[in-house]
Amino acid sequence: MKINWGYTMVIAMAGFITMIITLGVIMSSTEDTVEESDYYEKGLKYEERIEMERHTHTLTELPEISFSPSKEALEIRMPKGMKAASAGLWLYRPDEAKLDKRPTMDAIIGSESAMIKTGRLQHGLWIAKLSWNDGTKGYYMEKRLTVKE
Repeated sequence: MKINWGYTMVIAMAGFITMIITLGVIMSSTEDTVEESDYYEKGLKYEERIEMERHTHTLTELPEISFSPSKEALEIRMPKGMKAASAGLWLYRPDEAKLDKRPTMDAIIGSESAMIKTGRLQHGLWIAKLSWNDGTKGYYMEKRLTVKE
């Protein structure tokens, strides 16, 4: 059976409209975690973070951050001679906010290296956001980590 070009156009347009409506429903029902709930407070502290990043760029050696899947821990090595008086770590998962972690940083305070237990991390991209204070200045750095299966 041969279909004439008029029916073909109607079928093609109906298929296209169905696809657009389906994509619209999927997009509106998907939870968006790109925007953070406390963006206003973070915006106010942004200048402080920029100053901490400037302090970090003046260091001759940056802290090293690496993830060990077998130990389910992050290894953090501070620059020689630098010991943190206080520290904070945020493991940020860009595609799903529910997976973000904030492990305790007591192990790094007063020492140059530490293993920070994180538990099992899902494979994919993570951003480790490390902030610390040596007693006089604050420092901040981000490191991209890729966890493989």
